[in-house]
Amino acid sequence: TNIEEVTKSFFNEALDIYTYISILFFIIFAIVLFTTKKENWKNVIVFITTIGMHIFFIVLGRSMQRVVIPEYIIGTLLLIYNIKLDKKEIINDNLKNCVTILLVVILIVFSSGLKYNYGYKIEEHQSIKKVIEYTNTHKENAYLYTVPSLQYRYLAYNVYQMPPKGSFSNLRVTGGWDMFTENYYDFKKRYNLDGNWLDLLKDNVYLIDGEVEWSGNYYDNYKANIIKAIYENYGIKTECKVVKKFENLKIYKIQYVKKSEDA
Repeated sequence: TNIEEVTKSFFNEALDIYTYISILFFIIFAIVLFTTKKENWKNVIVFITTIGMHIFFIVLGRSMQRVVIPEYIIGTLLLIYNIKLDKKEIINDNLKNCVTILLVVILIVFSSGLKYNYGYKIEEHQSIKKVIEYTNTHKENAYLYTVPSLQYRYLAYNVYQMPPKGSFSNLRVTGGWDMFTENYYDFKKRYNLDGNWLDLLKDNVYLIDGEVEWSGNYYDNYKANIIKAIYENYGIKTECKVVKKFENLKIYKIQYVKKSEDA
């Protein structure tokens, strides 16, 4: 990535994606420079660090909203907290700053929430929300979803919401970065799983797949890879029976057909 591309990406993101929070950040920095007479070097460091981290994430290809927005909010709040007017009452200044910070946080939440919601396109992921609500009411079962199917599970909720607490205690991806963590082993123990594809043949284990677009590719039968893996690794032919359908997503029960040697 060359300097010209990084610079262009920075200004495009600051003006088009992070419009509200970046404008607020620059305005607060300008106010701080003109109102704070001493130790302005601290504010300059906060400013440079915030911008520098944004550029650093661009270079890494990780300048996502969940990373950049909190970074700008922290930078803005630090600038506000460092404001010191020409007064002797330092305690009053600190109280004023804390109240100002609270008001700014509220302002950011209400003024930018709709903009970032729109970017998430929540209405396109409501089927995921329905799946989560369904599996959350059937804790006796374990639900394993294919990698593409629920990849955008957090985009089913707006910026003021999260999935219900404990929603993913029985809902996990088939694989994932947290394999072999304590959470992974707890899940296996809770549902008496062995950690291989044969788990899908157990009575209380279900598979979730669907017709989705992910990373520029369209997937409409990812489960076929799992059926193939079971056959190639264990010599067992299986089939999928639809248990529940939520628009473009389906919950399946993988059933035993017959072993290859019986064919």
